[in-house]
Order: sequence, then structure tokens, then C-alpha cells
Amino acid sequence: MQLPRTDTLPHPSTNNTFIIVSDSLSSLNAISHPSPSHPLISRIHLHLNTCAATYISIVFVWVPGHADNPGNEKVYKAAKLVTRLPSVSKSSLPSNSDLFLYINNVIRQQWSTKWRNLHTQGNKLAQLKEVPTQWPSSNQPTRSQEIILTRLRIGHTRLTHTHLISHLMPLSCPHCN
Repeated sequence: MQLPRTDTLPHPSTNNTFIIVSDSLSSLNAISHPSPSHPLISRIHLHLNTCAATYISIVFVWVPGHADNPGNEKVYKAAKLVTRLPSVSKSSLPSNSDLFLYINNVIRQQWSTKWRNLHTQGNKLAQLKEVPTQWPSSNQPTRSQEIILTRLRIGHTRLTHTHLISHLMPLSCPHCN
């Protein structure tokens, strides 16, 4: 790819010249084509035109990928070596259901640990139930029945919590205060 002529560089009062170095000659050739057929190349042209309109010059330089560069040669050889390593057979990987069970187990263990820590910090829910598992009666036919049972278990009823919604003073029992 040719370097731009000096008369096409940006306004002399600015120093907005950027160099893009690539080892992909085919990409640079595609960018240099005046009427690209690929949508990505068209977007690149649009960006280049925007840069040119704002006095930003982009210079493309092609550098052969591995020519006389010992660092690149080492990387190339290492990449080639990795392809020769034995691959993991699909049959030795765990199944989706095994992974699902394992992940659920880890989540339950972490949840139980957090739940126990909350119990020691005075969490009311942790005081009601020591282990965070389903209640035996948690399989009600409707969600509204589940909600009613849960609210009864934890003591959140209209009688005990209406004052929170209506912003009134809480009711108190005349016998036990």
C-alpha cells in the first residue's frame, strides 16, 4: 500500500497523523479499493472519510507477518505446538445435567452458609427456619395460596403490618402490649 502524498496530509497546524500497521495485505488491499463490496470495508471507508473531514490522517502500512522477526517466529512456533497437544474428548467432559447439578449444589452450599451467618446476626427469617429449604407445604396449587402461607409463616399479615402501609401507629395488644 502506498503512503499518502504530503499534500494530502492534514492541516499543518495540527499533528493528527496516525499510522495503522497490519500484516494482512489482503485487508489493506480491500480497504484501498475505491468501491468495496463488503459492508465492513464500507464502514471503514465511512470512518476514514469522517477522519479526513476533521483533519485526521490515517496512514496504512503493511508489514509482512513473520519476516525476519524472531519474536513473531517464536509466537508462530508456540501456536503451532499447541495445535499438536492432545485434545479433550467430548466423552470425558461432564454432561449438561451433571454440570447443572454441580452448579446448583454450589449455589445451595453458598446460600446455606450465608443463611447461617444471617441467623447469627439476628435475621428474623433465619430464626423461623434454620435451613433454607422448601417448606413441606410449599407446593400449593396457586401462587396466591403460596403467598398467603408464606405471609402467615413469617408473620406479615394485614393485622400486623397495616400500619406500615397506612403510615399509622402500630396496633398493640391490651393484654401483652
